[in-house]
Amino acid sequence: MAKTGYYSKGAEIKVFNVKSPDGSVTHDMKTLLGPIQIYEDLTDASIHVNVTILDTFGKKEHVPIRSGSEVQLLIESPSGDIDFTDYPLYISNIVASGSTEKKDVYTLELETVGMFNNNLTRLYQKYNGKADVLIAEFLKQLGVPDSWIVKLEKPKYPIQFMGNYKRILQTCIRLATRSLPEIEGGTGTDTPNEGSGGFFFWESIKGYVFRSIDNLFKEAKELRKIGKITKYFQSSTMDALDMRNNFRIVSQPIWSSNHNLLEKLMSGQYASYNTFVDMLGSVHTIPIRDTKSSQQFQPTYAEDGAVLANEVTHNPEQFLKESRITLSVIDSRTFDDGEKFDPESTGNTNQEHVLYKSRIQSRYASLFSEVLTITVPMNVELSAGSVIEVEFPRLNIDEPNSGHVNPASGFYMIKSLSHQLLAKGDFTGLKLVRDSYSELS
Repeated sequence: MAKTGYYSKGAEIKVFNVKSPDGSVTHDMKTLLGPIQIYEDLTDASIHVNVTILDTFGKKEHVPIRSGSEVQLLIESPSGDIDFTDYPLYISNIVASGSTEKKDVYTLELETVGMFNNNLTRLYQKYNGKADVLIAEFLKQLGVPDSWIVKLEKPKYPIQFMGNYKRILQTCIRLATRSLPEIEGGTGTDTPNEGSGGFFFWESIKGYVFRSIDNLFKEAKELRKIGKITKYFQSSTMDALDMRNNFRIVSQPIWSSNHNLLEKLMSGQYASYNTFVDMLGSVHTIPIRDTKSSQQFQPTYAEDGAVLANEVTHNPEQFLKESRITLSVIDSRTFDDGEKFDPESTGNTNQEHVLYKSRIQSRYASLFSEVLTITVPMNVELSAGSVIEVEFPRLNIDEPNSGHVNPASGFYMIKSLSHQLLAKGDFTGLKLVRDSYSELS
């Protein structure tokens, strides 16, 4: 539970125990700790923890500390706890940073057990089912306990595929890119909602998550209605006694917007053309058009848009033609009962995700249209996939018609973050993204 206090100054390392390689001895190394960084990312199936050790006792040589050693870590902060005691980390690498006669400096790179077992386990069977069920089964094969599986969202369609001796976590990411969300309040038909598509699979500091873009937005909309979305602001003045300091942007923001029209055309962000071949069922191709897909990102559950930008962006009408052509193989006869693939029929082939391949890709491309990087006081309640609001001072304050809101203000999704415990304070670096088609309101 979050405690009161100043976020940037209140973190305390309660536990940092490293076990010997054989697990027989546990060493308390809290007094040797330097900076700590903890990373999570929507597109990464593993968290990464880097711990700097300032070793004045020669423990690395005399314990010894080796790759594969178990590490228990507990950090208490005003915003909450980071707890890797029941589900420990393991050393994946030891990187030397320098040494003197009195001190060795090195960095321990830490991962959870799933990342290690991922390199020891392969999928080789034929699999059939909805991605959330399959992912749960795969994670158990990696030795992941139920307590470390935070949220696995149920997709709309099942998927059939061959394991092909692929690693589990990479397969889970692949399933995410092929899944379509099941939206409550949809059309009631067998076809996906207009503009829906795209999941993420990642590991947070609380465990593994499998969520769709659309439902992450839907959840954010509900939280906004009750005033539960975290808001950060930029201010040139600061009252040392003001508790709002916990929600100040403490770095110079860095913006990046994708205005590269050629890049957008090559990615099929505006419109695309899919061609499908059922190689075992017939020799003919089936063209499927997904025209102006970027303008269809409005699920039927919403009265307004399900994306984040403040206003609708003008798309270049003269270039809204199919700019990307993809060829996909429909392997329905490989998995199903030998019936000829019918693109007009959905829900019976377990290959429906292929039909919406371009729409899914366009959804990902549009989500990363605008990127904002900021640093805030450390807040462990933030997570990749969360939506936050940021507020910047109004531009052109002397101009009466310049508007009341800085266009950079508004709602963003956290693409990645890093919690950093440093000598000068404790901070969370955020890489925020949003698309540019409608308003979250």
